[in-house]
Amino acid sequence: MQLARLVLLIIYLKLLFIFQKKKKYSFIIFLPLTSAGRNGDSNSEDESFNDNASVYSYVSENAPSSVNDIDELSSNERFEEKFMQALENATEKSAQTRTTALQNICEILMHRYMPDFVEDRKVTLIDCVEKSIRRGKGAEQSCAARLAPLVVLQLGGDVEISKELNQCLLTTVQDKAVSFDARAKCCTALGLLNFLGGEDIGELITLMQFLEGIFSGSYLRGDDKSPVSVTAEAGTLHAEALSAWGLLLTLIPSGDFVSLMTNGQPMLPSVKKLMGLLQSPHLDVRIAAGETFALILECGRAHDKDFLEEYLGDLIEAVKQLATDSHKYRAKRDRKAQRATFRDVLHYLEVSYRLVAFFNYF
Repeated sequence: MQLARLVLLIIYLKLLFIFQKKKKYSFIIFLPLTSAGRNGDSNSEDESFNDNASVYSYVSENAPSSVNDIDELSSNERFEEKFMQALENATEKSAQTRTTALQNICEILMHRYMPDFVEDRKVTLIDCVEKSIRRGKGAEQSCAARLAPLVVLQLGGDVEISKELNQCLLTTVQDKAVSFDARAKCCTALGLLNFLGGEDIGELITLMQFLEGIFSGSYLRGDDKSPVSVTAEAGTLHAEALSAWGLLLTLIPSGDFVSLMTNGQPMLPSVKKLMGLLQSPHLDVRIAAGETFALILECGRAHDKDFLEEYLGDLIEAVKQLATDSHKYRAKRDRKAQRATFRDVLHYLEVSYRLVAFFNYF
């Protein structure tokens, strides 16, 4: 499942940039001969070298590594000091102070891999994340939700922590008094935490159904023709829930996924409903829907080469319109982002269509 692996890689790189130590190469320094050596003075200290030779010194890896190790140590100490200060601030009474502290911790964990240091403080970290998600407001909740998967990544995908955080994230997503942005970040966190620690297929499907309950708010109206009018903020929430749903579907074995999509049981959304999301008035939802369809086909066709063949023609036509969309009522930057995304999706679908036709020919 090449596309699924690519999505996994992209998400890991987005969340955690692990800066590996630069490889210390040996190097050679060429030194000019002294004037005494050129003049052939037999008493010169350079008499062991002939006139046609270059003098060089080989600097081993050990020489510069000692300096680099010192720099690395001081750099680690600086990061650890900043981390400790931010962790202390994350427990302050001021909401703005806590929010800034959570942002700083996120930045540190995105740019530094420090699992042992995080492990020693994971109880405090998880407590801060839970309290900020449950009791915080707006930006604080968003930052805490963003921090949750970063902590789990630092700890090597700790399943117990993922399960511990799941419930407060689910509760927050369901709370309509919480801001759309915070709920969207919680959907993303749910997808990532369960992607890292999800083992039970039944639990994954239950979570996917929960996420569908969120993005179903962007399904077409009852006539299956008219897009539902939702705010831009709600559209962002629906897009994040759909992206999390698409990430989790890659964990379901291909054979089981095909059965769930084709047996008529309402355990997963129908292709018709998902196609309706391509007509959403919001760019984020349209792009998430296009990317999700590519994942659906990739996962399904790993088991059945004819998976969703009856829908492929209509899907290609819908994606082609989005890939060439030039409607002036859309912002220029939105049109550019949409065309770039759907050109890639269209290329994948057309290749799939040609492969199906090829195999059916034989």
